Amino acid sequence: MLLDLAAGEWDDGLLDLFAVDRSVLPTVVPSAGVAAEATLLGATLPVAGIAGDQQAALFGQGCFAPGQAKATYGTGTFVLANIGDL
Repeated sequence: MLLDLAAGEWDDGLLDLFAVDRSVLPTVVPSAGVAAEATLLGATLPVAGIAGDQQAALFGQGCFAPGQAKATYGTGTFVLANIGDL
């Protein structure tokens, strides 16, 4: 992982360590933030509300309250937890 979770941005030290050019990485935005804009039928529309499959599954499996968690075992193994406003 190249992201500084506390700062919510790419970690310069890790980018240097692994020789990753920041310009090849996407802009970090909140999951409810506007990630891009698209044009459809002459109108410019925001693209927002990003949710990865594992993160969406956390809520799909009913983990609505802080402290609730789920584990997924398959091609990869993931443990996700609802941490509330943190």
